[in-house]
Amino acid sequence: MPVGFVSVLIGKGPEGVRCFGQYAEILDLLVLEGRRGKGCGKALLKQAERASVEAGAYCIYVRTYAGNRDSMTFYIKHGFVPVAMLPDVNGRDDEGDLCLRKILDRTSAKG
Repeated sequence: MPVGFVSVLIGKGPEGVRCFGQYAEILDLLVLEGRRGKGCGKALLKQAERASVEAGAYCIYVRTYAGNRDSMTFYIKHGFVPVAMLPDVNGRDDEGDLCLRKILDRTSAKG
């Protein structure tokens, strides 16, 4: 039975050009409500990291709603650091989006 899903965009960049691409971005990560707090999110995140490393990415990004404290806490707990804030994404009273990044370690993504 599914516990959630993760979708990842992997930017490999142009072939033979090292300064472009080589990153990944988590587009969605969702754990069903009844399965939260049981390590499922961590497992999905590790799978996204593993796939990104295997594809040659050196870092992984994620963008989350700044008002979602649980989401921000989750990513920070798993090694992501804030790198940008996009205020007022959906209007004047919107808290905006927080962009986070994690440098991938080839050894930590295994297992």
